[in-house]
Amino acid sequence: LFQYKRLNYGTNSAAEIFQNVLQQNLSDIRGVKNLVDDIIIHGKTRKSHDEALENCLKRLEALKLE
Repeated sequence: LFQYKRLNYGTNSAAEIFQNVLQQNLSDIRGVKNLVDDIIIHGKTRKSHDEALENCLKRLEALKLE
């Protein structure tokens, strides 16, 4: 039995799967939105923006998507 460790090259649904993984893992972080393959960080103040950015980067690092 052969099992891929990553999506194989040419899989058409790869972008959709990646977007779903991002959405599921980033949706609970305040000030972070994802749109297709972009991650949007926002905040009312620079401090809130920087906190959202740091939280997002930590989450991506934990997911090994750095």
